[in-house]
Amino acid sequence: MRKSCLLAAMLAGTAAPAWAAAAQFDQAPGDEIIVTAQRTEQSIQDVPVSVTAISGATLEARGAGDVADAVTHAPNVAVTTGPTGGSFGGFFIRGVGQLDNSIALDPGVGVYVDDVYIARVQGSSVDLLDLARLEVLRGPQGTLFGRNTIGGAVNLITIDPSMTETSARVRAVIGSRDRYDVSAAFNLPLSDTAALRATGFTRNQKGWGRNVYSGETFGDVSELGARLKLKYDLGAAFSLVLQGDYQRGRNTPSHQVLLGFNPGAGITIPIPPPGRPFFRPGVSPTGVPFPAGVGADRSDDRRANFASAPARLDIDNGGASLTMTGDLGGATLKSITAWRRFTETASTDFDGTGFVLYDNASELRQRQISQELQVSGGIGNSIDYLVGFYYFNESAFNNVTLCTGTDQPRLVDRCLRSRNNIWLDVESLAGFGQATWAITSSIEVFGGLRWTTETKDQANDSVLDNRDGVVTVLPPFVMPAPGQTRVALPYTKVSETFSSVTPRVGVNLRLADRVRAYASYAEGFKSGGFNGRPSSQQIISFDAESVQTYELGLKTELFDRRLRLNGAVFQSDYEDQQLLVFTAVSGLFETRNAGDSRIRGFEVEADANLFDRLALRASVGHLDGGYRRLSPQVAGITLDTPLPLTPAWTYSLSGEFRQPLAGAGEIQMRADWQWRSEVSFQLEADPLERQPGYGLLNLRATWVLPDERFRVSLFGTNVTDREYLTNAQDSRSGNGVAFGGVGRPREWGLELDARF
Repeated sequence: MRKSCLLAAMLAGTAAPAWAAAAQFDQAPGDEIIVTAQRTEQSIQDVPVSVTAISGATLEARGAGDVADAVTHAPNVAVTTGPTGGSFGGFFIRGVGQLDNSIALDPGVGVYVDDVYIARVQGSSVDLLDLARLEVLRGPQGTLFGRNTIGGAVNLITIDPSMTETSARVRAVIGSRDRYDVSAAFNLPLSDTAALRATGFTRNQKGWGRNVYSGETFGDVSELGARLKLKYDLGAAFSLVLQGDYQRGRNTPSHQVLLGFNPGAGITIPIPPPGRPFFRPGVSPTGVPFPAGVGADRSDDRRANFASAPARLDIDNGGASLTMTGDLGGATLKSITAWRRFTETASTDFDGTGFVLYDNASELRQRQISQELQVSGGIGNSIDYLVGFYYFNESAFNNVTLCTGTDQPRLVDRCLRSRNNIWLDVESLAGFGQATWAITSSIEVFGGLRWTTETKDQANDSVLDNRDGVVTVLPPFVMPAPGQTRVALPYTKVSETFSSVTPRVGVNLRLADRVRAYASYAEGFKSGGFNGRPSSQQIISFDAESVQTYELGLKTELFDRRLRLNGAVFQSDYEDQQLLVFTAVSGLFETRNAGDSRIRGFEVEADANLFDRLALRASVGHLDGGYRRLSPQVAGITLDTPLPLTPAWTYSLSGEFRQPLAGAGEIQMRADWQWRSEVSFQLEADPLERQPGYGLLNLRATWVLPDERFRVSLFGTNVTDREYLTNAQDSRSGNGVAFGGVGRPREWGLELDARF
């Protein structure tokens, strides 16, 4: 706490947007950092948004492989990879996000790749292939970025083809647990106005959790992918970018372990009149007695895995987009057309034991198309504007088979199963606009508005399957007898339309040369929907959620622009939060509007270049949030229960030092450290679903050869071998178990980088 107060005092009063990013050695002191936080290119110091921008070169130096790795150095950001892992991106910004992995739920933080929205949390933590930069925008971004950016947005911009030179780059990495990665990029000018860029990669590594029964490893990475990008450019008159990407993963799920077991968990058994209900301990929520030895499948060695679920996580993710920009004569028209498809087949062990107690198998298929039109320009010399239209259509299907109890020995695949299907169709339309009026050279006012209407059509069916012949203590009118099945929910279809208008207004002031301050008010909206795991013959709906955020920010560049110091303070009123609630009668989690909360905080980011050899950057974020109202539908929490994935403090510190070697090139030494205070991974914040505060340290040493074409790097991640969890659920009171995912241990690697 003393350290945090000291850092806050040193950087006092500066509060939020952007600490900029790219390893500062990628650009000379005084160079502008350009971002697209308002959908047009602007200096990061001029844009009145709280944004962290990080170059692709810096992300490589930090060892970031996907979006989840990349965003952890931004203040007031928290991430959970969920029980499955892979490309799951459970991003929270300023305490706003989404925990549920059901396709019935939308993410609370929008992820965009080259202006194309990624709709599902399952495919949002994409690989950082050939990236120019990544931007983390904090606070509601609904006016310009659109749907489901209620907490913020993560914007990825890939490298454009160049018409000026033919070039190539190859990177190879070998490291811990049989790691070998290879990536290549090739740029080919086709003419003075056209160029092609092709990139590809493969990533391979054994997992860090080894199953004590089968020897399988969990957390394996086996991926390959590619992107092809064609650019045709006639300057302001017309430009076209056509690109396609594909990623194939044949991985294994994240490493999950049993954290605790309650043999006294049980259910209340209904008895027809004139009898009375009574409590039966030692059974699952479907009345199946716990097999002997469940609590024994634990070890002090966090790398020991006892899972009974198959080690399977297959992902196929890809799409294509066409972006066209043309001069209308005084205005610019931009069209973004995109199609994407995502499939995932995964097995997850929701108990972390050798018993098929709560094993889960999921098959997900999703496709989306979108069309966006933007018109931007100016009126006179004082007004800039951007208006647009957005259309989005999505179809998704998810089959989930969940074991709800077994009375069999370890590794015997017999259980009482719940088989659930969900079909989802979403159609969204929006019109939006924003204008900035420069009243004087020092005062700008801005305002924007977005109208959104979204229709969700959802269908579900559910069957309780006891053909495996598992004994349950519940009577046959509640659970199917051994050898029988029962329709829990016949095919049922529901539909609802949600609409909202989300404004953004503010003022941007130039206080002095290289000193700006801004004040803004913005609203965010995420549509409601229907529970994706119905536990009765009814599909329960939930309402839309919204955020209203008030923000003050200061952006400065000092000492001949060698020090960039930016910050913001804010207050967010978060209403009708969509959060997971444990339902004891079914052992499932359902989505409810948990209530309202208020979150206050600040962010400070500093970026300094010293003596042209030393680059330092630091950030601190603070969140003070709590519930103001709780829904009567939600039990097990109070107004004092902490908000999920809302750390009170986040810190990061990075440094890079360069030492020239006489006639032998240069040595670069780099360290990156990040720390987050305690978080809860679930709504109830039960003891075993909390992660105490922890820090991670990465180190890298690079030798740059004299002609700068070749680089050799030795690196380590989590070099202190800190143990931590990436997700956790403590449902001992209902399901009898608590389980969690173990984070990556210490790793070392050697990287070779060649450029031609």
